[in-house]
Amino acid sequence: MCKNDVVLLTKDLSDEQFNWKPSPKKWSVAECLDHLIVSGNKMIPYMTKGVAKGHKRKMFGDAPFFTGFVGKWFLSGSGKGGKPMPAPKVFIPSSSDFKKKFVLDEFMLLQDSYLSLLEQSEGLNLSKIYVRSAITPFLRFNLATWFQAMPGHQLRHFDQIRRVLNSEGFLKG
Repeated sequence: MCKNDVVLLTKDLSDEQFNWKPSPKKWSVAECLDHLIVSGNKMIPYMTKGVAKGHKRKMFGDAPFFTGFVGKWFLSGSGKGGKPMPAPKVFIPSSSDFKKKFVLDEFMLLQDSYLSLLEQSEGLNLSKIYVRSAITPFLRFNLATWFQAMPGHQLRHFDQIRRVLNSEGFLKG
């Protein structure tokens, strides 16, 4: 998924650069990645339950899978070039004092979990299996939507990381 991207974006950064913020209201590279880790780790268990439910109920099917009207709307804001939205409080990074190695290791574990889940979903009808959001039980989308939203969300924050790295005042190595 996005393992290579994160390695390329962060390979030459010191911990200080990794935690540098363009302004008090903007996130550092570390905070962007922490946000992705926290939100991804909160969403994976719901998706895992959905995949298990699909297998248990024999909800099999072949691509193409459809997100539906509301899923398309949701995806339009989550992908690359999507309109930024304020992060729910539970997904806001607690600090910008992270160790780069720890954050990158956690991000790689998240990617491995996501890819494993994608493999487990092989053969399921992703259009028919609905899963709630980690934010609220009232927000539900099918797995076809969630499997597109997660990498889209990451790509949007990778663009944010690029903006941080190109910000005026960024600590050059």
